[in-house]
Amino acid sequence: MNSSNEYEYYKKPKGNNSILALLLIIIGVLFLLRNMGILSYSVTHFVFSWQMLLIALGVWSVSKKQNTSGAILIVLGAIFLIPKLDLFFPDLNLRLITRNTWPIFLIGFGIYLYFSNSSYKKDKRKEFEKKYGTAFNKENSSGSSSTDGAENQKAEEESQTSHTQSSSNQSSSNQSEDSTDFLSEDFIFSSTFRHILSQNIVGGDIRVVFGQVIFDLRGAQLKNNKVIIDADIVFGNAVFYVPNHWKVIINSQSVLGSFSDKRFYSFHKTESTEKAPTLIITGSCVFGSGEIKS
Repeated sequence: MNSSNEYEYYKKPKGNNSILALLLIIIGVLFLLRNMGILSYSVTHFVFSWQMLLIALGVWSVSKKQNTSGAILIVLGAIFLIPKLDLFFPDLNLRLITRNTWPIFLIGFGIYLYFSNSSYKKDKRKEFEKKYGTAFNKENSSGSSSTDGAENQKAEEESQTSHTQSSSNQSSSNQSEDSTDFLSEDFIFSSTFRHILSQNIVGGDIRVVFGQVIFDLRGAQLKNNKVIIDADIVFGNAVFYVPNHWKVIINSQSVLGSFSDKRFYSFHKTESTEKAPTLIITGSCVFGSGEIKS
């Protein structure tokens, strides 16, 4: 594949920011109308609120096919926004409605978690392969991990065995070793540590909403030497521990958040590292953070 279109299939689509741009335009127009005295206090107090911000971020997330995180933001924003409707409907007991809405939300959330089983994860994998698989596999079908890369991997694992153990002791409430080749998890109001041991990782589709997840990939290997992990983080944190010799490409969109490579050793592209294992991070961070560590 030519260098000009080597990463064509996982570049950020240019149309992804259209919804965000539209929201910014609407906010600007509303601010202008308020400053001109056209909008009343009731309307501005309703529109310019943190609840509406949650709903706007949820709409933006849904527009990016991040339905889980987007729906949660929209529902939370709507629930907290109901009491503000007293400004328009003073005769209604909206606070009572809010109290009754919370249990319904919890019931719906519980049903969602109940049905988030293995079949759901298989569907996520199919969607992921449909999104990235064709072009991704074609590019890598002609080659796999080089011998030098395997040797570097082994050396890296041996040098970091003790560090891996110490990291696991500092991890969150749930800890486990996993040999799965596709990372498909939704972490919602939870904290989890995953020690991945698979020698054939093909990719991942991860959602973190109001939670934290730590993936230790230092004992793992990437299929065809290159994989994509799609990570969407909303009010949460995701940490990926990877070997120093891995090349990491961060292609994540951030809104009041960040995703950064914090390894002490910085990967430098040379002729000898052309075939280094490559991890590509896509997705988004909304009021959240992502970190690459070693």
